[in-house]
Formats: sequence, C-alpha cells, structure tokens
Amino acid sequence: IEGMMAQAHAIGQEVRKRTLENARIMLEIDNAKLAADDFRVKWEAEATLCQSVERDCQALRRAKSDHDQIIATLRGDLDSLKEELYYLKKNHDEEMSALKARLASEQVSVEVEAPQGHDLGAIMAELR
Repeated sequence: IEGMMAQAHAIGQEVRKRTLENARIMLEIDNAKLAADDFRVKWEAEATLCQSVERDCQALRRAKSDHDQIIATLRGDLDSLKEELYYLKKNHDEEMSALKARLASEQVSVEVEAPQGHDLGAIMAELR
C-alpha cells in the first residue's frame, strides 16, 4: 500500500506540476493575445496616419504641379513684356531722335500782331 501511496503522491505532484505549467502557458497565451491586440491597434492607427500622409503628399504634388505651370506661364508673359518694353523704348528713342532732328532743322519765328500803342516818347515830352 505504501508503494501505491508513494505512486499516488508522485502522480498528484505531477498533476499539480502540469496544472501550474498549464496556468503559466495560459497566462503567456493571454499576454500574447493582449500584445497582439495592442500591436493591431497601433498598426491600424499607423495605417490610417500613413494614408492621411499619402493623401497630403498627393495634394502637395498637385499643388506643386499647378504652381510650376503658373510659373512657366508667368515666365513666358515676363519674356513677352520685356520684349515689348524693348521695342517701345527703341521706338521712343527713334521718335525722340527724329523730333530733335526736325526741331534742329526748323527755324522758329514769332510774329506778334499788336495794335499800335501810344508813342511814349511824345507823351513824356508833353508832360514836361
């Protein structure tokens, strides 16, 4: 009977040992599930943030493309205006040269038709 008791005691200890091992493994599984849930929540948050950043980058690329087109248009306009200004200055200089040449070659004479005034010398003589 003692042999059986020893054997039962050994089996009981083995059962307790396996029960503790099971509890430890279950605790590790629960911890792993919680960690997996935490990582899933973090991953979803990161994925949402990544999508938001991608949308922002796409919008910025479109805005940059629009601005590049506007800059190209404005540079073309600037070149046209510079060319127009050059021709306007050139025409102005040519017109000024022509006017100065014409003015230098022309004689200006001023004739005034005024009514005959009183002879101041005669009036002074009368007064004396």
